[in-house]
Amino acid sequence: MLKRFCIHSIRSIQSLGEFPNWDLPEFGFEFQRIIRDN
Repeated sequence: MLKRFCIHSIRSIQSLGEFPNWDLPEFGFEFQRIIRDN
């Protein structure tokens, strides 16, 4: 569920063309890993 949320957020962010600065390093790392997988 979290991964689905991340992917949905990534798509929304990509559509805006900008990436926010994540306060949680773990979440940011997971986010970057999912981005690379896509």
